[in-house]
Amino acid sequence: MEKGVNFPTQWDKTNKYALLLFKRCKEYYKFGEEEKLYKSFIPSSLFHVICIIVIIYSIISLIFVIIRRDAYAKIKSNVNLSIIFSVGTIINVTSLYMKRVKYYDYPCFLHPYLTSFAVPLNFFSFSGNVMIYLKQCYNNAELYDKHNTEDKKKIYNKKSNLMHKMCLLFTEKKLINIMLIYITLSLFYLISISTFEINYTVHPMSYGYCQLR
Repeated sequence: MEKGVNFPTQWDKTNKYALLLFKRCKEYYKFGEEEKLYKSFIPSSLFHVICIIVIIYSIISLIFVIIRRDAYAKIKSNVNLSIIFSVGTIINVTSLYMKRVKYYDYPCFLHPYLTSFAVPLNFFSFSGNVMIYLKQCYNNAELYDKHNTEDKKKIYNKKSNLMHKMCLLFTEKKLINIMLIYITLSLFYLISISTFEINYTVHPMSYGYCQLR
């Protein structure tokens, strides 16, 4: 019977998450492929390049939006949502990059906490910009219909459209309030996970091999 892969010498045998990870991965590697197993968790050069480019681009975009906020306002772009989206992107990509680059000694609690804060920033700000764009389109279409048609029923039907109603009810303040509630609930969930030591521990701090079960 062929012997399986051994525990990589570079890994920490005292780390329970390293042991769990090895248990999952060992069936996919043959005897003598310990180095291959170890290197499979080291990010490629392309990964470094892509992440660094995205981070730098997002930082430049954030600075540009803040400096040129008046110009953005003139073209009816929502400055606050653009800033929120850039901040969320910077946090998300930086967290992912550090987790991969420092895979063997990254504090496990950081990634879920950062993503639970940053992912909603991206999602809600992006959704808000889409809603603003649709709201502008509906308003322009309604204005055009009022000046170019006598068919009041057609205008009424457009107003009764579900998406149209959602756009009319949409405000930046409502969106931000919903986003903050979601982030609060996410953080509460993560605190519960860390309390029961489901995926990582805070006291004592668990480092490296950060995987969800």
